[in-house]
Amino acid sequence: MNFSDVDRFAIPLAQTAGLADQEARWRFDLMMQEAHSQNPYANMEPFVDLQRRRTRFAELGPQLEQFASAISPGFNRRDAALLSAADAYRSAGDQPNEMRVLSTVSAEHLDNLRQQRLFELLLARQPAELVRIAATWTPTGERAAEYVVANAAPIWSHAVVQARSRPRPPVWNKSYNALVGLYFAEPATDVRNAFLGALGDTTIGERLGKPVDRSQQLAGDIWFYYGSRYGEYLWTTKQGNPEDFLPAILEQSPATSSGYLTLADYYADTGDEPRAILDYNHTLELTPNRPDVYDNLALAYYKQGDHAAALAQWKQAFAVLSGQINAVRVPEAFWADFGRTCDQLAARHVFSDLKPDADAIVRAYLRHNGNYRSNAVLHSAYAAAGDPAAATAWLLDLSSAAHDPSMILADVADASWIPLAQRAAIYQRILEVKQDSVSKLTGLERDNTQQELNSWQVRWIQYLVRTKQYAQASAAIPALPKETRDAQAAALVPLDLRIAAQLGTLDSKLASYRSDPQSTPTADTLRAAARQLFEAGDKQSARNILELVFAREIEDHQLVAANFLGLAEIRIASGDTSGALDLLRRLVVVVGNPFENLDPAAAMLEKTGHNTEAVEFLDQLVKSAPWDPSYRLRLAKAKLAAGQDTAAAQDALSSVASGSSVPYDLRIKATLALAGRPHSDLGSGELNLLAGNPTAVPASAADQSYFYDARIKAAQNAADTQTRVQLLSHCASDFPRRDEARIPLFQAAVSAQSNEFAVAVLEPLLQMQFLHNHASGTGTEEEEIISSDSDEEDNSGEPSIPATAGLRLSRAQHAQVARMIGDTMIHLNRFPDAVPYFDAARRLESSAPTRRELARKLAELRATLRIQTQNAARQPLLHEALEQDRVVRPRLLARTAVPNAAAAKGGVKP
Repeated sequence: MNFSDVDRFAIPLAQTAGLADQEARWRFDLMMQEAHSQNPYANMEPFVDLQRRRTRFAELGPQLEQFASAISPGFNRRDAALLSAADAYRSAGDQPNEMRVLSTVSAEHLDNLRQQRLFELLLARQPAELVRIAATWTPTGERAAEYVVANAAPIWSHAVVQARSRPRPPVWNKSYNALVGLYFAEPATDVRNAFLGALGDTTIGERLGKPVDRSQQLAGDIWFYYGSRYGEYLWTTKQGNPEDFLPAILEQSPATSSGYLTLADYYADTGDEPRAILDYNHTLELTPNRPDVYDNLALAYYKQGDHAAALAQWKQAFAVLSGQINAVRVPEAFWADFGRTCDQLAARHVFSDLKPDADAIVRAYLRHNGNYRSNAVLHSAYAAAGDPAAATAWLLDLSSAAHDPSMILADVADASWIPLAQRAAIYQRILEVKQDSVSKLTGLERDNTQQELNSWQVRWIQYLVRTKQYAQASAAIPALPKETRDAQAAALVPLDLRIAAQLGTLDSKLASYRSDPQSTPTADTLRAAARQLFEAGDKQSARNILELVFAREIEDHQLVAANFLGLAEIRIASGDTSGALDLLRRLVVVVGNPFENLDPAAAMLEKTGHNTEAVEFLDQLVKSAPWDPSYRLRLAKAKLAAGQDTAAAQDALSSVASGSSVPYDLRIKATLALAGRPHSDLGSGELNLLAGNPTAVPASAADQSYFYDARIKAAQNAADTQTRVQLLSHCASDFPRRDEARIPLFQAAVSAQSNEFAVAVLEPLLQMQFLHNHASGTGTEEEEIISSDSDEEDNSGEPSIPATAGLRLSRAQHAQVARMIGDTMIHLNRFPDAVPYFDAARRLESSAPTRRELARKLAELRATLRIQTQNAARQPLLHEALEQDRVVRPRLLARTAVPNAAAAKGGVKP
């Protein structure tokens, strides 16, 4: 058989037969065959995907290296294979081989993520090699140097400076050792000597008297930058008087405000308010229209205890902001500056002193800009006002400044920052404005405004229902004009029925519908009402509405199976089993072809646990298709559950389980139903194993090729983590396209602290974004509503969520898995990747305490990420020039521990 036949015939046959190992061998042979062709990668992706699905990562790495070595030499033609090999080694948790392979790939073919991964591995395992790479004056070397400073202990950052300084003049070494020491706040003699060596320890007069050797010392404007950094270093490490050097930054650019602002911020951070005030004032002399500077100056005065001066500066900040509104274009910083000043005033309980100023700003803004980003301005003012009731009254008054107040209020009516109880006044004002407009307009404008009014009237009633003001909502609906009720029937009828359910009048309302069919809303409208009641937690009322829908459609001779089945299940849920059976028997007789509806009728009874009743339909079903083993299986299981003819039922199960022509999944189901009962040989080692004690399946007996279900059972009973990992990984290896074993394998791998392997195991599921799939399951919405409560497996009351075929997770299970993935990402130092999983877990979690815990974890994680971002802007860039594009400052320390390289003592020498 040639390779073309293998590709077209043999591999599809292996896939159909479930022979994953043989498929992998053939795919590997195909891939190797193409290694010398013009397109060597044509068959690599299917092979890699298969092996990764099989979790054969340790095997895949060497296979891809073998493939890479067989590719014809050329310009980096082997790199793609080597990168995939490195990924495989990573998933296997084989860091030495992952690092080795990544090190062989040309730098230009390493994307940023893999390059950072290589740096991470080198830092942990071969830091001297990372220093060697960082020593090169290439883009890769520069990125390596940045990585070391951001992630390594100080000793390695100084080693990088030392290595990169070899082709540079001595002043470069001194300057960058000094900046690294400042960033790590090292009180080491070497760092101080580096500063002094770069700056020189002579007086300014002495320096003026003779030229400075610029290869040894700093001179010119750059000296002032480093002088100011030395001043901050002295203060941070408490080694001397920083005032001799901190003002040096002012000399670098004396005509600009940046130096004064940098110095003022430093003094403010260190608690030296008098000096901060002085330099903030100098900043404002050069740039007088900076509301953020006025805000910082006010804070300095406030901390100093001069509250009157602080209020004067905040008032000035508001004055600048007021002037910006009248500009041709509002500056982008306006919204943040206004919000920050409001926040500062509110935090110190002095907002009321400047409320008139804020009022003038908001009114002017709304007058000039309408509802363009008006929420940002209103939110800041509302939050600062404090008392929600007073703030809402103020917001209503402010909106009158806009040309169309209703547009302003419409944007905030459902804003999360306005308490639900305070929104009533906003809705009422919108309705008043719309009603007034309708009375004044004519023609098309009036028609459009009337439609808007109708929509807001519905939203008002929705608000009343949401806030449980049912009596008021009940009175509001009939008070609407008939044309409005007719036009908005699709929204109002479900609301009316929800209100009736809460007021105890639903039965009478449904009775009125039955007595006067002409007044009954459409079936779609009633179904929408049932869905809303179900989502609100009132399942019984939802069933009552659907009962009316189904009964009316049957009376109208809409004889479809869904109506009979739905009504029958509602009868069962209400305890009327005989009525349900009458409906199901009628269904079988009058709908569709003979025997067509025996299956769904029996399935509904099986689902609701009415096995005795199901036997009647299953018996007919078996007689109608005696060749179908699935019907015989279901009948036998129902008889066993009902205690009817158990001997014959067991024989039937044995027959299905041992039938060589029966699909294997049915044989498994029959075996599990037979477990623990007497039986003959079932013709399969796995089936005989499963038919024994289901809680005591030995791992040694279960761990055989293609024993998928037996391995899962054995893993459930295994106490040893490594045994569970072995059993479940073999499941994936034999059946790579089945997913039932993936989540248990992930959980076992996490317990074994094999975190890279754990994440890789879930890869096929994560690619499908299964955690974001909140579908309600394989059934329809009506099936969810009418199903009895007894069949819900999850305490959360939420429907199961299908991740893939064969894998169903409840909402609670989804939340647990999402949280475990987030924790695993943290262990792998992948903080940004952890955020969406914790967020998904928080949204899925039904327990309020657990949600709060997840919210706290998310807040800590985001705070850590913010600190990392801030530190990236504080760390020195070890490039050729001595100038920096940022003010290098001591790094900030995260409140939570961040996994990182092992700490080492600071100092210049490695």
